[in-house]
Amino acid sequence: MKDGVWGGLMIAFLFVAATLANAFVLMQLWGWFIAPLGVIEIGMAHAWGISALVHMLTDHNCKTDIEGGFWVAIVKTVFAPIVVLLLGYIAFAIM
Repeated sequence: MKDGVWGGLMIAFLFVAATLANAFVLMQLWGWFIAPLGVIEIGMAHAWGISALVHMLTDHNCKTDIEGGFWVAIVKTVFAPIVVLLLGYIAFAIM
């Protein structure tokens, strides 16, 4: 296979992994902070849908010339959900 095909497959895999990671983090945070208020817990499918809806309705101010390049954007996309989950867990642990 050509390098372009592998790059496209890698981007597609990272996109799916990032959206699933965001949905998992939303589901966990919902369970920790929203469900105790009396709202029903949500599963991965609902979290994925809510995440997609919020992404669609918010302005991300995407730039084509990302400072630091393509790989910095990939690292930010992959590690952002991990950092948010860690901070949420810390807040949940001290509640």
